Amino acid sequence: MPQPVDPTPASGSSSTTPLAGSGGAVRPVARRSLVDEVVDALSRPILHGELAPGATLPPERVLAEQLGVRRGTLREGVKRLQQAGLVEVRHGGGTFVGDWRRSAGLEALPGLIQRPDGDIDAGVVRSVMEMRSALAPDVARQAARRRSDAQAARLRALVERLTERDLDASQRAVLASELWSEIVDASHNVAYRLAYNALLRTANLGQQWVSDVLASEREHVADYAELVEAIAARDTERAGRTAHDITRRGQLAFEHALARLEETPR
Repeated sequence: MPQPVDPTPASGSSSTTPLAGSGGAVRPVARRSLVDEVVDALSRPILHGELAPGATLPPERVLAEQLGVRRGTLREGVKRLQQAGLVEVRHGGGTFVGDWRRSAGLEALPGLIQRPDGDIDAGVVRSVMEMRSALAPDVARQAARRRSDAQAARLRALVERLTERDLDASQRAVLASELWSEIVDASHNVAYRLAYNALLRTANLGQQWVSDVLASEREHVADYAELVEAIAARDTERAGRTAHDITRRGQLAFEHALARLEETPR
């Protein structure tokens, strides 16, 4: 396992990164902003390399003034960044930017999907799709092994709704998301639940493009029915195989969409 990296700069090399003014790494947040907007204002430049690992953030008073928030609001935001592994707070020694690639968890994913120029980062979407395809088979196997009768009944009800002919694309997307969420719950694996939450938040930030790519999965309702019946029958191998086939279709659709996007002249 990788070991934590001490983000503290070497003695004599500490530098404070300016945040205000033209060319600053982050922008002041509006006075109506909440703590999550402070977190966003600081996490984005960290995740996108504008604030380098080891850099020292300005003192609390200065940073609060630059962001246009109260010091209590700033403290709460920094606390959340520390919990997320993006900064390290040393009492009496300042707040340092961490090396998020070594210290952050899946909660950092949503902050990575949109590049500083506002475009969606296709590489992050690819990572999400690959992780989704890797996890889905075992999630389905564990659901088949551990599901309750009530969960099996809810899965069957969701599949039945998916077969309704008058569903539009957005309704089908919502039902498919509910189905996967129920399967994750049925796995009774809290790590899978938290990973699913992070992947879902990231995918949702991918705007309509990601949803359109996954439409190829949702068109094959029979596969979802097969998956649910395998889970209901406690057939772990069939459940895993079917989940793999479903998510693999979405991953391939993404790869094709990305190839077309890269071929489009800009």
